[in-house]
Amino acid sequence: MVFKVIKIAALVLIFIGLVSASAYLTLTLLIKGEDAVVVPDLEGRDVVYALEVLSDLGLHIKVTGSDYSERVPKNYVLSQDKPAGTEIKKGREVRITLSKGPRHIPMPNVRGLSHAQAKIILEDNNICTTDLSRVYHPSGKKGTILAQSPAAGAMIRRGTCADLLASLGPRPKTYIMPNFTGERLDEVVRKTDLAGIAIGHLKYSQTTEQRENTILQQFPKPGWQLREGQAIELVINRQAKPSVQDPKRRTSDGRLFRYRVPDGFLKRRLRLRMSGYGFSGDVIDRYYKPGEELLFIIPKEAAASLFLYEDGQLIRTEVFDKQ
Repeated sequence: MVFKVIKIAALVLIFIGLVSASAYLTLTLLIKGEDAVVVPDLEGRDVVYALEVLSDLGLHIKVTGSDYSERVPKNYVLSQDKPAGTEIKKGREVRITLSKGPRHIPMPNVRGLSHAQAKIILEDNNICTTDLSRVYHPSGKKGTILAQSPAAGAMIRRGTCADLLASLGPRPKTYIMPNFTGERLDEVVRKTDLAGIAIGHLKYSQTTEQRENTILQQFPKPGWQLREGQAIELVINRQAKPSVQDPKRRTSDGRLFRYRVPDGFLKRRLRLRMSGYGFSGDVIDRYYKPGEELLFIIPKEAAASLFLYEDGQLIRTEVFDKQ
């Protein structure tokens, strides 16, 4: 009877030991499983995908280099140091090598693009530009690429340099400088407006041999070549205007141009044109009531000529020199 009790007790102890060992092993495997992950297959995947997948698994990624590949596109994973399926602990590092893409690529077509756009495309394909030539072209917009070498589609090695030909836009019109000597200023202004010639600087000189407001001298001289938009200088037979140093005509910001519309009943259309200070064109163009004043300030550091038109007729010119 005692032997039987001892036998039963031994069997119970053995069962309890087996259950405890089984529980310990199961718990150990579970803990180990939580600390370990399986490395995924990253080869042929883009680097953003690789970063996201490894981050989700609790692994770190490190780019150790790059190399050319004919089969793997640029910025895709070329190889990884731990093979896919390898079990590693979380927090470990997976090192990858990125692809530079094929060593030889077709030359991109940049004709018709702006120089800035072409440069971005070429640099993205590791193609440098050694020579940029520019020529006038009747239909090519300024800055547009007209030609390229190597030609579009030609197989080239990455790192090759390309030559580009860009447009300067249509060739500017040229004129033979007319002889304005002896003509009235208002007639000269009309002619230069039609021809696209800018009047840059006016000077005054008085003589009794010519009528008032007629041209005494000009530069460039008659017969010289003149580009469209090029400014010319004129000397006018006219008494010099009051000095711009007159305190009544100075402000804290510059010099004041002032004109008061004559009294009457009708509005007058006043157009003030300025030439100088890097600008040539109308600065004021609107209707003014009788007695209303037109005021315009010329910056102190500017040299400019002003032309005031009233109902289409030039009535006043004034020159402001730099201070």
